[in-house]
Amino acid sequence: MSTTPIDLSATKAAFPDRPLQITAKTTGRKGWTSAILFWLVGAGIFALCYMAWLPDLVNDFRLRDTAEVVRDPRSRVTGKCRSQLFIQTCEADLSYRRNGKTYTYNIAYLMLGVGDHNVVVMADPQNPDQMTTDLGLDQFWNRMLVFLGLVAAGVACGAAGIVGVRTCRREGAIVSALTNRRLYPVLIPVVSGTGRTKPIKTVNADGSAQKWEFAENDKPLLLYGDAYVLGVSANSDGNGPVFPMDETLARLKLEKDERETLLKAVYSE
Repeated sequence: MSTTPIDLSATKAAFPDRPLQITAKTTGRKGWTSAILFWLVGAGIFALCYMAWLPDLVNDFRLRDTAEVVRDPRSRVTGKCRSQLFIQTCEADLSYRRNGKTYTYNIAYLMLGVGDHNVVVMADPQNPDQMTTDLGLDQFWNRMLVFLGLVAAGVACGAAGIVGVRTCRREGAIVSALTNRRLYPVLIPVVSGTGRTKPIKTVNADGSAQKWEFAENDKPLLLYGDAYVLGVSANSDGNGPVFPMDETLARLKLEKDERETLLKAVYSE
């Protein structure tokens, strides 16, 4: 741990001279819960993209050079578009007759808003069952852009889930390395955050940064103008794994009198 001019002699003197257990509900459970939620959201985005909008994008890409306006006066486009903020969704059933046979197709578009539009049916003359609309072809790259944005959002959700799991495993490993050992109080420099509105970011002894999240009722024990968070280490000099403490030291398994004595010492520094 980086050397500081601050003396923790009172806290060190009050610290129990015996193996201690870290009882903190670290972000492990929270990390797994967040990861699963992110993965579910990402999977939902991918499923929706695959089932709702990808088929029409593939269909329109194939028809972009061959589709022609259907001349059948009985051709119909039955559906509607909805706009929310700058996003527009359209769903419609297309139908027309050719050589005594009726062809139908369902379309679903998601795009940046394009306003009102008179939609007409288009089809490949050589493959009359392959249908689209002039709106779909005109706004193909618009739709593709939105589609790729959603895919990117799905990928980001998956990545966030992986980060959550890595954080969970990292903190779990730290807790395992420190629990049931003689622990020493150390000051961990805080780079940013207060733990109240966003995670705190600290600096390890090797100079690497580390992020810690705290629940609403599990605020970090910040000292000296929030420049440090009180932590524990298996080494008196703070080298090796460290784990930050909360304001009530509930993260340590202590006797009632030990907790009271230790808190009094900490806040007297």
